[in-house]
Amino acid sequence: MAGPRLGHLTQQAPDQRPSRATLQQGPESQVAGTLGDIQTGPALDQALRERDEAIAKKQAVEAELDTCKAKLREVETQLLEVLEEKLRLRRTCGSW
Repeated sequence: MAGPRLGHLTQQAPDQRPSRATLQQGPESQVAGTLGDIQTGPALDQALRERDEAIAKKQAVEAELDTCKAKLREVETQLLEVLEEKLRLRRTCGSW
C-alpha cells in the first residue's frame, strides 16, 4: 500500500519531478537548481576549490599520520626487544 506521501510524489506533474540529469549532478548543482536558476558565481567556485583542496590535504595528513604511527610501533617493538636483552644480560651478570 502506497502511503499518502508516496502517492503525493507519484502524482506530481511531470515538470515538477527532478530529471535524470538533475539527479546525476553533484549536490552543489542540485542546491543551485533548487534555489532557482542562480548561476554559480566565482565565489562559490572558489569556495568549492578550497574545500576540495582542504579535503585532499586532510587525507594526505591522515596518510602521513598512519605512516608515522606504523614507524612508532616498529621503534617501540625494537625498544622492548633491547630492554628485554638488557634484562637478560643483567640477570646473566648477576648469576656470575
